[in-house]
Order: sequence, then structure tokens, then C-alpha cells
Amino acid sequence: MGPIQISWRNRRPRCTGLPRNGCLQCVIYLVDAGADVNALTLNGNPPIHLAKLSGHDDVVAYLHSHGAGRPAIAPISARLASANAESGKEIFDRTCLACHLAAPGVKVPKRANLWGIVGRRKASESDVQYSSSLKDAGGNWTFEELNFFISNPALTLPGTDMIFPDLQDEKQRADLIAYLRTLSDTPLPLPEN
Repeated sequence: MGPIQISWRNRRPRCTGLPRNGCLQCVIYLVDAGADVNALTLNGNPPIHLAKLSGHDDVVAYLHSHGAGRPAIAPISARLASANAESGKEIFDRTCLACHLAAPGVKVPKRANLWGIVGRRKASESDVQYSSSLKDAGGNWTFEELNFFISNPALTLPGTDMIFPDLQDEKQRADLIAYLRTLSDTPLPLPEN
């Protein structure tokens, strides 16, 4: 195991390297001392994501049992009726297009096609190698599930392969989801408020 680094930020302990290195006792010590289990590293990753990527399931379970989890964000459904799909396309082109496709019937290995993503089962394309986290997540890509995921993929699904800078801005998330909704021959209806 590499060197253990402990720093203090805002008078609360913060750790770097511990979840990835799998030092459960070190993580327990820091959490007992008041460390924030959802604090992000300088690269924007939560400890639970680093532990999951490194295969330290005991650290993942401990962090989860001590509050690590999905970001606390407001539901997006009410914003979708006024969202701007054209702005969402600009966001998509700038942040998503390098890794994802957005056209019907197109298949490129290792690039998930987001055509028909809204309402589709998670990890359902046979030609894409999904992370075990996404495969195990189950369920469909609803408006709200997309909202959680794009707000912080690593915190929503620790261990995900998706490298994404997060969209913290609620309006931008609504615009992007509105655009993703248009990527379908039969777009799902907007939620009723």
C-alpha cells in the first residue's frame, strides 16, 4: 500500500488515497474523526467511487453504511416542460459526443448509443462493455435517473466507467435531458406536474 495522506479541510479530516488503497481501518479512523464520506477528491471523485474501482468492497460497504451515496438534488421533472433541447444539444456536443453516439441503428464498439436512451433499460446494448456498477444497477433510464446520473456519475453509481465532469447546474441538466428525450422515433411524453 502506498503512503497514507491525511489532510484537514474546514477543520474536518479528509483523506486521499485511502479508499483506493483499501485501508479499511484508516477509513474507519477518519470517519470516526468526522470525515465527510461524500467529500470529493481534487479530481472530483468521491471516496466510494475510488474504492469500488479498486475492488475494495469492504471499504465500499463501510462508506455506504456511513452515508456515502447519491447526491441530494431536486427532481428534474417539473423543469423539463420549459427546458431548451437546443441548448441541451450544445451541451451534448460539448461534453458527451466524444464517447457516445446519438443516431438510430449506429453501432461502434465501446461507444454507447444514446438514441432511445430515455426509458431504455440500463446497460442494455449488447455491443457495449458496461461497468459492473451499471450492469448491477438495474432499472430504466427515467428522467429522474438521468438527472441523478449526470449530476455526478461517480457518486450515483460508484465504479462507473463514465468519465464526466458532472452537470451541477439544474437548468443545464434539464436542457440535456430534454435533448436526450428527442433522440427517439417516439419520444416519451414529458412527466405531468
